[in-house]
Amino acid sequence: MKTGPYKSRPLALLLVGALLAPAAAWGASHFAHGLILPPGAQEVGENRYRAPESYEATLKFFDKTYRGIARKDIVDQPGIRAVHYESDNPRSGYEGFNVYENDKKEVRVFVIPRPQTAKEAGKKKKGK
Repeated sequence: MKTGPYKSRPLALLLVGALLAPAAAWGASHFAHGLILPPGAQEVGENRYRAPESYEATLKFFDKTYRGIARKDIVDQPGIRAVHYESDNPRSGYEGFNVYENDKKEVRVFVIPRPQTAKEAGKKKKGK
């Protein structure tokens, strides 16, 4: 038997791969002001995104991703459904977000960014 360090590390490689797989999947998601968007969401305007799934599936995604976050219905019109989620983290980049389905059955997400403080605005100007 050889003496010296053991070079083949298949178990270590397996463990590293298992740890990095969720990180790779997590990195595939889109973010808007720190908000995790559903996979496949496409930007359609400033702070507006089209969700690829149904309204119910999109709500389920956000309920699962942000467990315990408060939500409330905000629209009471025929053919239109919408809910508002309020951010529970004062340090997040968004105050809240709306998920809505229009009369064409398109599901959209509107992210409400937090206003910049004077200190943050000054840092961005210096960085230009």
